[in-house]
Amino acid sequence: FAAEKVGGSPGFEKALLDQHEQSADQATTGVFFMGIAAAVALFVSRRGRPMPKWSLGLLALLALATFGLMARTANFGGHIRHPEIRPASAQTP
Repeated sequence: FAAEKVGGSPGFEKALLDQHEQSADQATTGVFFMGIAAAVALFVSRRGRPMPKWSLGLLALLALATFGLMARTANFGGHIRHPEIRPASAQTP
């Protein structure tokens, strides 16, 4: 729906939209893996058992990676509507 709205706006580039969509797919995959790791850590620590030592480090690493992927996706999304923040090599004259 959003792609249809911005598709006709001046300065719109389909390549930027495709880049944003691909980045969003990667970020979604990161969130999925983080959720799986959190579920495994919760399952292992059920019934009063202590949380495994590996889980906090792994979850912190996955959270940091997911944050980076989400920030990258947001930046690519900004390039679609804000040509002033696009890299100089990607700007159209």
